[in-house]
Amino acid sequence: MVAHTPTARYAPGLEPLLRPISELKQDPDNARAHDERNLAAIRESLSRFGLQKPIVVAPDGTVLAGNGTLAAATSLGWTHIACVTTDLAGLDARGYALADNRTAELATWDMEALRKATSELEAVWGDLSAMGFGDTDLDAIARELNRQARAGFGGDKPITVAVRPDAVDSTPGTIYELGPHRLLCGDSTDPEQVARLFEDGAKVALFATDPPYLIGYRGGVGTSPGGRKDWSALSPDPTALDPATAPAARSGHRRGKDWGGIYHEGAEDGDGAGFHIRYAKAVMPHLREDTAWYCFHADARADHLARAWDELGVYWHMTAIWRKPTFVLGGTMYHYQHEPCAIGWVRPHMPRRLGEGNESSVWDLGWGPHGMAAKNVDCPEHPTAKPLGVWRIPMLKHTEPGDVCYEPFGGSGSQLIAAATLGRVCRTVEIEPVFCDVIRRRWTAYARAEGIDEGTGALEPDGEPTTPDPVT
Repeated sequence: MVAHTPTARYAPGLEPLLRPISELKQDPDNARAHDERNLAAIRESLSRFGLQKPIVVAPDGTVLAGNGTLAAATSLGWTHIACVTTDLAGLDARGYALADNRTAELATWDMEALRKATSELEAVWGDLSAMGFGDTDLDAIARELNRQARAGFGGDKPITVAVRPDAVDSTPGTIYELGPHRLLCGDSTDPEQVARLFEDGAKVALFATDPPYLIGYRGGVGTSPGGRKDWSALSPDPTALDPATAPAARSGHRRGKDWGGIYHEGAEDGDGAGFHIRYAKAVMPHLREDTAWYCFHADARADHLARAWDELGVYWHMTAIWRKPTFVLGGTMYHYQHEPCAIGWVRPHMPRRLGEGNESSVWDLGWGPHGMAAKNVDCPEHPTAKPLGVWRIPMLKHTEPGDVCYEPFGGSGSQLIAAATLGRVCRTVEIEPVFCDVIRRRWTAYARAEGIDEGTGALEPDGEPTTPDPVT
């Protein structure tokens, strides 16, 4: 509660301490300078909250603590201000004046608590100038938290779970709540299905994806029969990319295709750009204006993505490279040891830059935990699993804790797990029920290891069936 007079605003309990400002004077020996930005923040605070504590003055009216407050109140036209009179004099008075400033200066911020408080207040008030925080300050808070997160990561522990193609638990059309994250077993090119993930009005800060199609992936390549993984029972039907035949493909959980075929050679028919456009348009109503776009792709089909982004109004800013620890055997002239990732945004809304400013466009990351070079060591349950690090990099560049990240091709669930390690929220879609099971099992194993809420969509990591209570 704040009392009002024509020339001052103050907490009611301070009224007995009011004194005419004309009787007070600034400390000529004050070592603390108050520039215009500082005084503007104090004025904003006084205007919004009123004076909530008295300033401290010497018997002669010289201000020992509160010179900035006095200056701001004077500029607001106040004629009175609450103050207490101290009996300190001489060196004691000067020492106290320094101590009042220095002891506050020696305190440090709990950055996570500060981020939480400013985020909550910003969501309600929008403008935090009454507390002295501008957009630059808020970005600095997020940047420091991201720096701490980046410095705190060692190796990730592998999360190995069962694959049960003979007993798939996930069902098309179902949304699974995985702690704060959401997984839709469905079609990411269908706007109505995608909209169900965002019924709470959440907006996406990072749209990063690794489409398993349009990459010419040959899952059967290996150095020996024993080194090959048989994915024949798990592969999605490539016709799911064709709107005319997609319903039939979605109704059958598995089509008996072989990863050793090719994910999708339909890109040769010229519809590759259309595919990128369809899944992007499905989520665009749920993106922020300044959402960052990241998309892994194949060099040979980069033109499909370029045409799609051009039609969508997305500016292709640059390409980052994930450099793998070893090359992957294939039929190309040179064996690939990298994957390109397009980075962009919808102009003119450049995403927030919350990194340290010294990040390279080349990402040296192993496939699995601790930089291990063995392919799929972190997730042998999926043929094209990404390491958590490739998702953390853009998350730490553009988002802060609580922000939403979207992945239209959930796959192994690596982006969801990466989001969890950073306190972000992941909304993801996966069309194949068997891989929805993989995501749910990986999440459950991670959540139990971390002692956090599994959510109602949890699925036993060892493959034993559960009775989840999903959102349908």
